Amino acid sequence: MWICRTALVALCTAGLTAAQEPVSPTPVEVLPSLLDVLPLPEGDSQGDTLLITAARAAGSMPSAARAQLLDPFLLQLLKLGYDPLHENKAGCNAVFYLSGVPDFYQQLHAAGLIPRELALRIPHEEGALLRYMRLRNNQALLSKSAGSHQYLMRRYCTPAMERAQRLMQNYLGATSLSRIPEGAFGDCLTFMHLSSPQGAEGFINSLTLWEHGEHFLEEIPAHLLDTLHSMDWKVNPDLLRKALHKLGTLLPVSKDDLIECAASAPMSKILEMLTQHEGMGAMPELQQYAAAFDPEIVHTALALQMKLKGLPRPWEADFAKLQSPELQEIRDALRADAAIRYGHMDSLNGAHLTAAASLFRKHNMPRHADMMEGIVENGRIVLRPELRPAFRTRYEELQEEAPHVALLRYLMEHEELLKPGEAQP
Repeated sequence: MWICRTALVALCTAGLTAAQEPVSPTPVEVLPSLLDVLPLPEGDSQGDTLLITAARAAGSMPSAARAQLLDPFLLQLLKLGYDPLHENKAGCNAVFYLSGVPDFYQQLHAAGLIPRELALRIPHEEGALLRYMRLRNNQALLSKSAGSHQYLMRRYCTPAMERAQRLMQNYLGATSLSRIPEGAFGDCLTFMHLSSPQGAEGFINSLTLWEHGEHFLEEIPAHLLDTLHSMDWKVNPDLLRKALHKLGTLLPVSKDDLIECAASAPMSKILEMLTQHEGMGAMPELQQYAAAFDPEIVHTALALQMKLKGLPRPWEADFAKLQSPELQEIRDALRADAAIRYGHMDSLNGAHLTAAASLFRKHNMPRHADMMEGIVENGRIVLRPELRPAFRTRYEELQEEAPHVALLRYLMEHEELLKPGEAQP
């Protein structure tokens, strides 16, 4: 039985996952006819792209199916001279994906079909280095096998860790936030954490900002705190407490003190970070600031106490009055959306994300849907815990939202607008 070139290319391009079995076994002897019509390699050719796509499929197909169908196909592509180091737009190449298939990778390497890699060139110029880090961060999100992920860390990230730290120091020393590219803090921190989680956390803990918490009122330190907060970054709790103490000296000292206090915004974020990583250990600080004289910090402290005690938020019962099926679907989708945005993906399963993605796609929010569906395979969430902060950062950057979805999101985030008896469709 023979198979046409188009059919086999389509099969490889589909990027079969571990949950998908080939429709029917395909004899290896079909390959010579396919190779007869393949073009000769010409640099950045369609054949190189096909090699990358087939290598990606090899990393996710069941081993038996891969050995029967894809291994011989990849072997012949490499023998024809297609470039395993050619990178696609996402920065990935065939070597990257094949590294997640250790046995086959070693066979190819031993046969000389995977050439010695070019010397790694880490850019020095700030803009180029930032683009390099963004590329590697994106690769990490695409690495669905531990082998590919380890290869990425060892090959591309760890060697650039020192330069990433220097770039971060340069940004922290900038005279104005306008001199720092948008998203640069998140990109640097994500890359550093991929390179060495302990090294990245040690770098942040070593900053003198925590000893002088009042600096978080300044533009650039405040932006750093926002980024750390959004990434659920684990900061040494003793340092968080020192920063809280310094900022707390700026709070109003009585109910008659009507000064507008800028310290409450960074304090609220630090309290949330402390609670996230200390749990009930943060209760003394929450009780202390729940008795403060600043409305914002009091609200934050009380809300965090309720969360720790497992009490329902006061608006849950009111919002539940929205009972139409369409609103209920949006409500459920927004709960999945909020779990991603606020770092609570442990509360989700594949079914939650699949349903939310379907709803968002129906309401012309395809990028949200694509990201959700991209981390679900065979009904399971396959995104590893260490990659969740980077995924969350990319998700929060999406700029698409249907008007009525935006309205319901706003209502869910502003419980004071949902008073008893007023939460109607």
